[in-house]
Amino acid sequence: MGHEGRWQAYQKHLARAGRLVGQRDRQRRLPHDFVVARLTTCDAAADAIRSMLVRGAPLIGATAAYGMALAMRDDASDAAIDHAYGALIATRPTAINLKWALQEMRSMLRPLPSPARAAAAYARAAEIAEDDIAINKEIGRQAWCWSRRSPPKSNPASPSTS
Repeated sequence: MGHEGRWQAYQKHLARAGRLVGQRDRQRRLPHDFVVARLTTCDAAADAIRSMLVRGAPLIGATAAYGMALAMRDDASDAAIDHAYGALIATRPTAINLKWALQEMRSMLRPLPSPARAAAAYARAAEIAEDDIAINKEIGRQAWCWSRRSPPKSNPASPSTS
């Protein structure tokens, strides 16, 4: 099965899971194997980021967002938001997508009543993941288009490098 077929099967698997429990691709095995790791707690999401089980800025941000959702499933208090944010940001403090996703989740969750937080967190995490998928597909499309162009002709007016 090709990459696109594996991705479609993966998406169907995630859709069947209902409320996503934070399943992420095991990046260490790519491109030859496509394996799914089941992340069921915020701590597991933090460990996946810290140990580089998930790689790439967009995937790290999406995993962090799902880590916050997992935390809200277990405890939707303000203290749980702060604890999850702290645990996840400590994994890679300089990762921009990680920080952005966590700030996005925290600012969205904080004003909500506790009973509404888990569902909202899962919904926003899914949006973050889908947005990143769309961006990556467009980057791939642009790269493919660029790679199909003819190489630029040499410019005789440019200085020689010899």
